[in-house]
Amino acid sequence: MMYMDCLTPPPAPPPAQPSEASTASTQYAKILSMEKVQLPSLCEDCDKDRIVQFTEWIAALVYSLLFVRPAKSVSIRCKLRAEMLRDAAMLMAETMVAMRTHSSSVLQGLFYITRLNPEPTFDAEAEHSHQAVVSLLLRFFMLGTMLANKYLRDGKHKLTLWFEISDMVLECDSGPPDDSALEGDRGKEDRYRKFLEVERAALAALNYKTLLPHLRWQSWLTQLITHPSLAPFSKFHHGPVLSVLRCTLRISRETFQVPSGAVLEPLDDLSPELVQEFRDKMIGDLELHRCSAPLPSPTIEKGPNQCL
Repeated sequence: MMYMDCLTPPPAPPPAQPSEASTASTQYAKILSMEKVQLPSLCEDCDKDRIVQFTEWIAALVYSLLFVRPAKSVSIRCKLRAEMLRDAAMLMAETMVAMRTHSSSVLQGLFYITRLNPEPTFDAEAEHSHQAVVSLLLRFFMLGTMLANKYLRDGKHKLTLWFEISDMVLECDSGPPDDSALEGDRGKEDRYRKFLEVERAALAALNYKTLLPHLRWQSWLTQLITHPSLAPFSKFHHGPVLSVLRCTLRISRETFQVPSGAVLEPLDDLSPELVQEFRDKMIGDLELHRCSAPLPSPTIEKGPNQCL
């Protein structure tokens, strides 16, 4: 069966098949890995512009989780920021095509990224290196998507393949290597070791809980659909990004009928120490200007019945 996602309008769903008794997590993993529902493929049936528009929104959302933006920005900063987001989005799109990544994996990866970034850390108005900002966005995108993909489609891609793609993408962002960058096998082994350390730190910070029950998954999609960051990407309420979110939410609701009166259970609190340890490993040697007093993130509002 060809695995597909929601980045183009879906065909009629196949006839429902009787399912064997299984746990809720197994059913959830199957439906999101598209083992029971066929949807058009992002990487095969979708044009490049559509993919890039999807990743432009992803880049903008991840940026808003990491950088504190003042009420008014200098125009030159806005221009530079737009260039950074565009370059990051292009590399994210290349990654999705190379890995044949489902939109559902990216959306679930966003949930992990949001959990691991409770408040923005960096000053958006400081003079950051273009390469450092793009690399940071790519690192978080790759990590979130990898964790979600490994959960939803366990065994599809080995960890070494994720590393190879990540390594190539980040090398593309850094430009042509100089003589000092040609480190050979030892340099690659060191990067792979750091790659493993970041993944382990992320899982430890998440308490090794990567399952999203279907009620929380639907709540998360609803939260993304109504989020202000989507406004520039949802022209006349029919933009491709909004279509992806609505399509994914519709399929989830059709597949899992939430009982009337069901209450979204609160998430476990994450250890601030483990989250900070993960962030330090993720940022690594990137030279970025931190805020002297981080502000609460304006991107994802918290509430008793919301995802965060």
